[in-house]
Amino acid sequence: RSLGELPPGGLVCDPMCGKASLLLEALDAHPLCVAAGFDLADAQLEAAIANHTAVPPRIAARLSLMRGDASQLPFAAGACAAI
Repeated sequence: RSLGELPPGGLVCDPMCGKASLLLEALDAHPLCVAAGFDLADAQLEAAIANHTAVPPRIAARLSLMRGDASQLPFAAGACAAI
């Protein structure tokens, strides 16, 4: 599913979120969605956290960032509206 077609309340998952730019843009465009970003690379996750703290609270409150392996996401099949 494209980010332009997210349902209200949909969960956007990014298993290798890097700096979380895509997730932050999706949350800005879809004010009723939530997002979860994962990355194994410490430098990328640190950059994502820095970006997360720099956005308005209306966006930041809906984003969770975690250190994690893309092959072992903590979601059931079909839980994510977009990946």
